[in-house]
Amino acid sequence: MTKNLDDAGRIDGCSEIGVLFRIVLPVSWPGLVAITAYAFIIGWNEFLFALTFMTKTKMKTVPVGLATLFGEFGIEWDIIMSAASMATVPAVIVFLFLQKYLVKGLTAGAVKG
Repeated sequence: MTKNLDDAGRIDGCSEIGVLFRIVLPVSWPGLVAITAYAFIIGWNEFLFALTFMTKTKMKTVPVGLATLFGEFGIEWDIIMSAASMATVPAVIVFLFLQKYLVKGLTAGAVKG
């Protein structure tokens, strides 16, 4: 598929850089956006690394902060659930922002083959 697109771009007069920026990058944009969203969510939910290596309380990630809310003698579920709900807000915002780029690129560069 990309060979056909590259050839079409060269026939239309694009240079190698022109093919990259005008054809290849717009077609691969949805994949790059998906990788960005996935990497953000994986980083946002990091638990083991932060629990093991982060010693300062201010540097810990959100999941580790949620884990510290579990007490030795009791669990305050109302605080944990409200904190967990607030922790999902940034990931939802990032996804909602990137969603239009994912949907927009679904049909970009479609080649009849």
